[in-house]
Amino acid sequence: MVSYKNSPYQNIVVTQEEEEINVFLDGVPYITLPEPDIAEVELISHVPMLIAEDPREVLMIGGLGGPLREVMRHPSVKRVDYVEIDPYLIATVKEGAKDLVSSELSSRLLSIHLTDGRAFVKSTHNRYDCVILCLSEPSTIERNRYFTEEFFLSVRHVLKEGGVFAFLLPGSLSYYTEELKGVNGTIYASLVSAFPSSMIVPFHKNLFLARKGAPLDALPALLVSRLKERGLETRFLSPSELGYLFEQKRQNWVKETITSRRFTNNRDSLPISFLYWLSYLNLSTSPKFRWLFQAARGARPFHLFTGLCALLLPLFFLRRTAGRALCFSLATTGLSSFVSQAILIFSFQTVFGSIYSEIGALFATSLGGMAVASILVTLIMKRSTFYLALFLSSELGLSLFGVCLSLFLPLSGGRASFHALLFISGGFAGMEFPLATGLYRRDRIGKRVAPLYASDLLGGFLGALFSFFLLPALGFKQSLLFLSATKAASAFLILLSRQDINRK
Repeated sequence: MVSYKNSPYQNIVVTQEEEEINVFLDGVPYITLPEPDIAEVELISHVPMLIAEDPREVLMIGGLGGPLREVMRHPSVKRVDYVEIDPYLIATVKEGAKDLVSSELSSRLLSIHLTDGRAFVKSTHNRYDCVILCLSEPSTIERNRYFTEEFFLSVRHVLKEGGVFAFLLPGSLSYYTEELKGVNGTIYASLVSAFPSSMIVPFHKNLFLARKGAPLDALPALLVSRLKERGLETRFLSPSELGYLFEQKRQNWVKETITSRRFTNNRDSLPISFLYWLSYLNLSTSPKFRWLFQAARGARPFHLFTGLCALLLPLFFLRRTAGRALCFSLATTGLSSFVSQAILIFSFQTVFGSIYSEIGALFATSLGGMAVASILVTLIMKRSTFYLALFLSSELGLSLFGVCLSLFLPLSGGRASFHALLFISGGFAGMEFPLATGLYRRDRIGKRVAPLYASDLLGGFLGALFSFFLLPALGFKQSLLFLSATKAASAFLILLSRQDINRK
């Protein structure tokens, strides 16, 4: 390891073995220097540019260290907008391949935009002949937002008629596991929703191509012809290689493989491709847990509601006690609060991109809401004996909070709105614990607090598991509605147990 640094946006690690330099972003391989993978570079840069009839204006999200250079070799290019949010990454790559990167960045054709790629696409008034996405697979929620139906529709909006959009995803030339099939299948389904004219070029990294308002046909002969017309010398994309890449038999095979089942579209509020990617990584690290990811991907709201009913029935038919009702209530509050905050943080990432330098402030806001609510409720309890009414109000408030959040998905707005929602979510969690301790066993302090606190922690633990495994599969809206139903059931159980609670 020759370099380890944290920028405001990500962790950047540089390793070197002899002459080879590798750059990792948040642990994910980004580029090999001083000579990047020439096959990938030429595939992602030249193929979409050759499909475009007369590419003059190009948008590249990522692509430093090879793709930029290749795109600017096309003689018709007049302007390339290069979008990269992290200046530290540019400096790091420049250190590893000074000649290559310096020539790219010094070109008069290049305009550098140090901003979030998705925000740039949404705000720009320019229209492009080509949009090339040079980012890694959906390994995080932040990266997944570049492979959703919403982003593809935004790209379509900034493309000129006949414009081409391209990106790479991990693929295979022989066999697709269910997980790899899911990564490609969910993203391809989303791409087709935005671009009816779409295709996949099979390679060890599949090239996804989409075109606005024009078909993608007769490509091998067209690409070879334009390659010669533009006088481009390539090391990988020879006429024979182009013929092989676009061979109809291989095209049919990869399309049939990936579309052999109907996949859910990858969306901002349903990041299913992210879950498939985690499942795919799990195969190489802990394959014995494959069943767990398969179960998570197959989860549906019906399964969760069935499980909730199975859990509630004994509580309803056994003798209802204050302890059981309050412990169940705090467990569901821990679950609901954790998952709703995870949804808010994931939505924040979707809107603003990097969360690397802001996660501390977001958590602090949530904890601040918890602290303020706890203090206020404690003060109110000194002046009031209506503990049960306050507790039921907090239960129903948390249930309604989830319903309201689900109605406004996907969330948008400024940073202040997300902080306000996190403060409110934390507040609901903070107000219940002191109320529960006031309702349950007013004598014997230790015995009343221990089971309640344990229930709250158990709910938070289940919330963490839910957020990791089930949230990407169910989506934000269905998850919030399930949690709202859980809190409504919890409030109903408290109401049925009110006589036992009042005796305490």
